[in-house]
Amino acid sequence: MPKEKLAQVIELTGLTKLVTQRGLDSVLQPAGADLSGGQKQRIELARALLQDRPILLIDEGTSALDPKLSEMIHEKVIAHFNGTVIEITHKLSPKE
Repeated sequence: MPKEKLAQVIELTGLTKLVTQRGLDSVLQPAGADLSGGQKQRIELARALLQDRPILLIDEGTSALDPKLSEMIHEKVIAHFNGTVIEITHKLSPKE
């Protein structure tokens, strides 16, 4: 995998701080017990983006994120995904 693509996905999903603190080869606790809910959601989104799949299925993918980060994910990632996006959500974060 090209390092440029990995760096871009890390930035797009708001994981720069986590990766800087822990590194890319950090070992996580089982089921990500040492991560917040929002970190887990962003890691799952990053994994999906790195796979170059034609369909992105998101089920409550930003529910654990604060409104500003949720909006950023929708504007930078989901809205510009080069494929089909199916998103299930109960609440979209309002624009500030």
